[in-house]
Amino acid sequence: MKWYQTNYCNHRDWILDNLDYLALSHTEILICLLIDFCNSNRLRISYDLFKNKLDLSSEQIDKIIYGLSAKGYLKVMMGAEGMTYDLSPLFETNIETMASSAYESIFQIFDDTFGRPLSGSEIAKLSELLKNYDKKAIIDALRTADAYQKVNMAYIEKVLINGSRED
Repeated sequence: MKWYQTNYCNHRDWILDNLDYLALSHTEILICLLIDFCNSNRLRISYDLFKNKLDLSSEQIDKIIYGLSAKGYLKVMMGAEGMTYDLSPLFETNIETMASSAYESIFQIFDDTFGRPLSGSEIAKLSELLKNYDKKAIIDALRTADAYQKVNMAYIEKVLINGSRED
């Protein structure tokens, strides 16, 4: 039996504890948490559930599910009862390896959150921030900016300078 299959393992705590290394967008995180909740409570998962709980369109859900599958975190299979969503690959992720390559992946996290590749000036600014701030603090500032829908380098730098999560 694998560690994540034991009764005492809390999958949602593990996901939240390892956000820094998983490089998930906020909607990917919500989808993973909802899938895990439904799987652990034996609830049927459907697009209507995602739409109602997360206020997403079918296209957005398709994109997120595809992205999670492409990252190797989710297996979607057709079964007798309909679609099944398996997060086992997420829990099999080698966090230690990801932690050691966090510097390289921070650029991918920014690309994913911005929804596009970073520009040259944004890469330069992120490199400058990495010299002055801890990676975790920068990712936290990015998540704050994303939560306030102000995803730009100036706002992220403002959050880091102020050391707060407020406007």
